[in-house]
Parts: sequence; structure tokens; C-alpha cells
Amino acid sequence: MTEITSFGEWIQQRRNQLRYTRNGLAELVLCSPVTIKKIERDERRPSPQIAKLLAQHLQIPQSEHENFMARARGEFVPSFSSPAELSWKAMQKDNLPEQVTPFVGRKSEFAFLNDMFFVKGNRLVTLVGAGGMGKTRLALAWAEQQVADNHFMDGVYFVSLAPLSAVDHIIPTLAEAINFHGFAMHIVDSCVQ
Repeated sequence: MTEITSFGEWIQQRRNQLRYTRNGLAELVLCSPVTIKKIERDERRPSPQIAKLLAQHLQIPQSEHENFMARARGEFVPSFSSPAELSWKAMQKDNLPEQVTPFVGRKSEFAFLNDMFFVKGNRLVTLVGAGGMGKTRLALAWAEQQVADNHFMDGVYFVSLAPLSAVDHIIPTLAEAINFHGFAMHIVDSCVQ
């Protein structure tokens, strides 16, 4: 990995990593996109208020806040985590609902799902069948196993679409569940038009 040499580069890499647009991040930290651009180009330092909002919305762990604020002021911080290291430390691996009963059997279905994802390379698999036969429970048990085995670096998420009343709510619901910022509203706008 290339070493990050400036605070501005760090901000830009972290923003990209979290999938914020400049406009999206600017809106969250209550400044203009031009201000974010100048910060990323090291043409300007953020005010203390903007730096605090950047720390919040760039998901800086509390243990790194002091170092982040020092870097924002232009101070040298020798042991500041790179955006990649920060993501690895702070990454939410899943939001899977806790199951109160053990999952028993269904080895052939587990093998089928493993084959569909890891051998055949499918990115989407739909489980179909009559209501109440255990499709969701199977999917959750399989997902729990993937989290335990660290198969998906970006995590495994459960998103219930059952309560949605309209199709145009699907994308924002998915984006919120996986903490995907920036492009989500643009995607929704494009889909609705």
C-alpha cells in the first residue's frame, strides 16, 4: 500500500472508501463541496467544527479522535491509521439478527448455497418455496457461517424487505442497512425517473 503523505489525501481516500461523493460529504459536514475539495487538495484546513463533523461522518473510532483532530490542525502524528487499516478495525461484519434456537440439519442446502456462491460464482441467489418452510432461517444460518469464516470482507447483512410498501423504497432500505452513503439517493432518483 502506498503511504499517505497528507491529511487531504487521507480524507479523500476515506471518503471514497465510504462511498461518499464530495457533495454528499459536504452536505453532512455542513460546508460546500468546494471546501471539501480544498481540504482534500491540502489547500485548506478544516475548522474545528468541520473537523469534528468529518470525524463523525468518516466513522473515525473514538480511540483515533485525538490523532484525527491533531492531523486536521496540521500537527504531525506518527502513528495515524491509514483508511484501509481504519476500515479493517472498525468494520461492521454483520447486522444479522440473533437466533434463539440452534440450526439443525439442512447440510445439502448448505452445500448447495456454498456451490452457488463459491464454485459457480453467483452474486445473487434467491431461495423460493412455500411460506414457513425455513427459507429465511436457512439464509441466516448460512450467513452466520460466512461471518464466522470471514468469507466476505465487506460483511454480511440482513435486510428485511417485508415491511416495505413500495418498490421505490427498496434501494434506500438496502443502502441504509449496509451503510452505503453518497450514491444511494442518486441511484434512487435515477430509478424513479
